[in-house]
Amino acid sequence: MEDIDLERDELWAKGKGRSAKERFGLPEPTLKALAGWLAARGSAPGPLFTNFDRASKGGRLCSHSVYRIVRGLGERVGVRARPHGVRHSAITEAIKLAAREGLDLSVVQAFSRHSDPRTLFRYRDAEGDPQASVSAAIANKLGA
Repeated sequence: MEDIDLERDELWAKGKGRSAKERFGLPEPTLKALAGWLAARGSAPGPLFTNFDRASKGGRLCSHSVYRIVRGLGERVGVRARPHGVRHSAITEAIKLAAREGLDLSVVQAFSRHSDPRTLFRYRDAEGDPQASVSAAIANKLGA
């Protein structure tokens, strides 16, 4: 609970393999969802996301529970969803958005928190035929 500040629209958390907490800015829809969660959870100290099952009420939400929740929400809307798949989709969409908006891939790298920019190529290359897209863009530019 001490790592969230809704007044400053931020959350502090450790990433995978990192020792120090990092600041994450929170967009308005996320802030609204967190405010709703905090209304249900209460403001007592402890983990931000907790279990509500009888066996461990109030305990930290474990990774297995997150997996089950994401999978269940996906099933409710008819898609196969997994936590890492949601992350992968978000990064893929960020790459597309960066291309449309003329943003450098370093912005997406910061968003994804991948230390090696080459990792982004896996996401980009999974999208259709990048060579054909670049060739078409060059041909269109030369034709103009």
